[in-house]
Amino acid sequence: TNKILLGVLCGLLAFAVGCGSSSTSTGSGPFGNGSLNGSYVCQLVGNDSFIDSSNNLQNESYTETLVITTDGNGHLKGVEDFNSSLPAVGFVAGTAFTGTYTIGRDGNGSMAINFSAPSSGQINLSITMENTSKFYAVEADAFSNFSANAAGEGIKQNSGALAAPPTSASFVLRAHQQLPSPSATVGTLNTS
Repeated sequence: TNKILLGVLCGLLAFAVGCGSSSTSTGSGPFGNGSLNGSYVCQLVGNDSFIDSSNNLQNESYTETLVITTDGNGHLKGVEDFNSSLPAVGFVAGTAFTGTYTIGRDGNGSMAINFSAPSSGQINLSITMENTSKFYAVEADAFSNFSANAAGEGIKQNSGALAAPPTSASFVLRAHQQLPSPSATVGTLNTS
């Protein structure tokens, strides 16, 4: 049931994003390439399919976290911070990337992210900006032996929030996964 609901949600989001994703949109709005400027953490959750070494089709759910720095002029760079996908299939955590992006006046746009060694390849995201601090992202990529479908969001980082490590603090942490079955963990991290 969760897979069907996620599939329907991703399909609807992709349709909505696709209806206005042109960077030359004639719609009114306050957005443009300059609206996406700074460092964003983007987490995607989805499913991928691949052909294994025995030539069998395999499917898995995955979570991917990207740290993306944009310049306000259509260029981006960053690093794959986390990927729960199989290393032989997905991009390896710690892999650097560069790329480009476009944002239309209506806040819809796209990102092309090009990974460097050890995990070469490109992923493409359709994005919709909520404001200059948050965007929603959908990935639907197909390669010769691998495909990925995911959805998530990017949140702008506050560079001054951790300029110096806290001397003593408590943080609440939450982790959750919807696929293949819902699960969650909540905890406290205490620093001194």
